[in-house]
Amino acid sequence: MLTEVARFVRGMKDGVRPFWLSLLGTSGTGKTYLAKRIWKWYLQSDLAEAAIVIDHWGREEVFYPGQFCYWPSVSAKLSCGEGYDILDELAREKFVVFDEIGSDRDPSGNIRNCLAQTLCSRVGKWTLITSNKTLAQVGADIDTRIASRMVRDGSRVKVVKLPDYSLWKAQV
Repeated sequence: MLTEVARFVRGMKDGVRPFWLSLLGTSGTGKTYLAKRIWKWYLQSDLAEAAIVIDHWGREEVFYPGQFCYWPSVSAKLSCGEGYDILDELAREKFVVFDEIGSDRDPSGNIRNCLAQTLCSRVGKWTLITSNKTLAQVGADIDTRIASRMVRDGSRVKVVKLPDYSLWKAQV
């Protein structure tokens, strides 16, 4: 997992063609921890330079080209009929971390479709995804479009098969 994360960060630093990195597997193995560390590094790097953006109401806003998206929170808003504006933002950002995709409840399939459309719009942009699902489960439970994009165009999937750190530590 560390090798893939280092390759991802090195690619961002070196300005190579953007790709996705998906960290998949069991809970408690450090996927979100590493995603947060990458996000923190990114915010402190020259890659996340602030810019002044004028919104369509003529207001100035400071814009950082990236977001850390805890998907269950976005999903909760979408299920209440709110938060659809964030999907456009996530599609436009230079770098986005999608943390914990597939951990939401979506009986209607609307939220899965929103996620699939948003991720598909991120082709060619730096994207880091974490999930407790395997690639096969992402395809079956969320959307085959997402699973397919995770392995295309130089993108990488790292399946983490380690025990939950907290549970392992409690047994020692």
